[in-house]
This record gives sequence, C-alpha cells and structure tokens, in this order.
Amino acid sequence: MQNQLAQLERKYSELAALRRIVMAINSQIDDLDRVVNLILTSACELLSADHGSLMLIQPELQTLKIVAFAGKDWTAEKQTCSLALGEGITGRVAVKGQPYVCPDVTKDPHYYPLFPDILSEVAVPVISQGRILGVINIDSTRMNAFSPADCELLQMLADHAAMAIENTRQFAAAQAARDQWQQIFDALPDGILVCDEQLIVLRINQSFLNIFGVAGNSLLGHSAEKILSETPMLHLRRETWRRLRETGVLRIRFRDPHTQRSFQIFGIRTRLGGKTAFLICFRETTLQRSSP
Repeated sequence: MQNQLAQLERKYSELAALRRIVMAINSQIDDLDRVVNLILTSACELLSADHGSLMLIQPELQTLKIVAFAGKDWTAEKQTCSLALGEGITGRVAVKGQPYVCPDVTKDPHYYPLFPDILSEVAVPVISQGRILGVINIDSTRMNAFSPADCELLQMLADHAAMAIENTRQFAAAQAARDQWQQIFDALPDGILVCDEQLIVLRINQSFLNIFGVAGNSLLGHSAEKILSETPMLHLRRETWRRLRETGVLRIRFRDPHTQRSFQIFGIRTRLGGKTAFLICFRETTLQRSSP
C-alpha cells in the first residue's frame, strides 16, 4: 500500500512538473534559459539527482558545450567544460542518440569525471525532427541511483527541452527576418502604408514619416482614409478610397497648392499572411520653392 502511494505521489509530481514546463515553453518563447533551467531543476528534484546539465552540440567544433546547469558546486571551470563528440557518457549519447544509464561510474570506461564524488549517471539525447541537438545529463552521489523509469522520464523532459530550443530558434529567426524586412522597408525612398482590408494602417515606413512630418505611433491602428484626409498636404477625396476598395488599384497625381509639392500615389490590393491588404505608395515627384 505504501509503495502504491509513493508511486502515485511521484506520478502526481511528474505531471505537475510537466505542466509547469509546458506552460513555460508556451509563455517564454524568447527566454530559453528560463525554460531549460526549469527542466533541469525539475529533473533533479524528481529523480533526486545532485547535478543536471544541458549540453548543446557545436557543429563547427564537433564539441558539446554546457548551456544550462542545476545543482551545487558548479564552479566557473566546470561551467565552461566542453567535451568532444564521443567523449564521456554525454559525448557518446550525442553521437549515438540513445539514452545511457550508468549505475556505477567507477566501472564505466566512458565516464568523464566532472564532480569527484559522483557514483551514477544517466544521460539522454535532445532530439528535434531526427536531429540530435544535444544531451541532458544528471548524476548522483548514490550508487545505482537511476532506474529505467527515471531514464524514460528524463527523456520526456529532454523532448520538452528540444521543443523549447526549436521554438526559441524559430522565434529568433523570425524576429531577424522581420528586422531585416523592416530595414529594407524603411530604406525605400517612397513613403509606404500597409493597410488591412478596412484600410486600417498596419505598417508605416520611415520615408512616409519623413515626407509628411508625422509620428508613426499616432497612425498605427487608425484609418488611412482619416489620416490622409487630415494630413495638410494630402486632402484626398472620399472617391479616391472608394475607387481603391472597388477596383483594388489606385493611381493618381496630387499637388499641394500651398507647398507646391507634387506626388504620385499608387495603391494596390494584395494578400499578406493569407489576408487581404492594401499597399499605398507615395512618391514625391517635384519640389518647387517660391522665390523669396
């Protein structure tokens, strides 16, 4: 009976830990350190381990590098330790992609001694879409501390770590692509508005702000029709917007009688991200100044 209660308590703890980890992955897509450290801390607590670490493969060097750790006595020297692929239990797991349970490190020729009082260890691969990203390793000062069930649980946690790593990498790549797109967008000489189907402004490039001397924050989320009707240089008529909505194309010339500035205005209906959108381009064609 006591054994059954202990098993139930452990299962409850495992499910609670997995729930915390999944919530962290979903809410902290840009904070890999927090998610991985939660995974390592949970693994050490659930399996009564003394230390835990996540090592990622550095393809250019063919080594494993520690990127997160849990437990005590992690000196700066230990934190910067790296292993060649195939070196130690962790390096072996990184090459073979298979879990490894070592009940007695003193009898295992693959063991790499990082902590002097360790007697047993378990390591599992971190795999995403068939690619080995790295290894999660935990150890204990007790002999034969880890069972096959412990190994299965650690592998489950490693799978969540793989998910967190991939999510973070994809988020970073998407962010970099957005930043690059915005740089190109801002570098265009023409002023451009990106609007949704209702002509609500979604994006503005820097040239538009410079041309018309307006602040971007005051335009986003507002109607392009209203914004441009209130812009001193662009009193565009209501028929202009009706034509754009109906035909999906706009091409007009406009000259401000006060400043003598002339513009070509192009508009087109398109698809962005699977949704209808309008691109409106403002090209200044002349700039005439009155004589003093």
